[in-house]
Amino acid sequence: MDPALAPIFARGVYFPENSVTVNNFRLVQCLAEDFIARGGRLLRERATDVVLGPQGPRELVTEQGRHSIDAIVVAAGAWSRDLARRLGHRVPLDTERGYHIMLPDPGVMPRMPVHIGDHGFVATPLEHGLRFAGTVELGGLQAPPNWERANVLLRHGRSVFPGLREDGADRWMGFRPSFPDSLPVISGSPRTANAYFAFGHGHLGLSFAAITGKIVADLASGRSSGFDLAPYRIDRW
Repeated sequence: MDPALAPIFARGVYFPENSVTVNNFRLVQCLAEDFIARGGRLLRERATDVVLGPQGPRELVTEQGRHSIDAIVVAAGAWSRDLARRLGHRVPLDTERGYHIMLPDPGVMPRMPVHIGDHGFVATPLEHGLRFAGTVELGGLQAPPNWERANVLLRHGRSVFPGLREDGADRWMGFRPSFPDSLPVISGSPRTANAYFAFGHGHLGLSFAAITGKIVADLASGRSSGFDLAPYRIDRW
């Protein structure tokens, strides 16, 4: 079924209805361009604080200045905890750090993403190369990357794909925002008017981004989302 794989596997499971993006960064760029085309404004600024008034949040403070706001959605992934605390909520958010190694000219390419169960990583064909990604490291936001975790992915990849070319290999580490109960926060604030939260999706941020955005839009607009959001409330701990 996939001649790129080495003849070392005894069995496999095929999931024909799975989907994949060919370039997750370009996907986000396209979404941002569409947002701007529809009248949105995109600011590349680091948020540091929220100023509260009698009716809720009224200003967002960034390293570049202050912005008046009617409402706020905290959707800052692994960096959401401090902003949520400023809005009156303490959440047990931590990070599952993950690593990947990107090969821009691998010489071999699988037909579809392949999860190598024995070693717990995924090989994903992308329009800009082949990516090996996986592992979980509970290391927080401050610890330096342990690049040996990325190197291990490459070593396993060599055994799976004969003839693999490694020129230009690039390593990366990212932060998966995760909660102890493995559920995200998708919620309005019971403490502060016009504050909403959408973070903590763990390994499934891209998978659940669209439906999360729709739910938050419904919350902010006063519409029913059609979902029972009690399991995802921010004050569940």
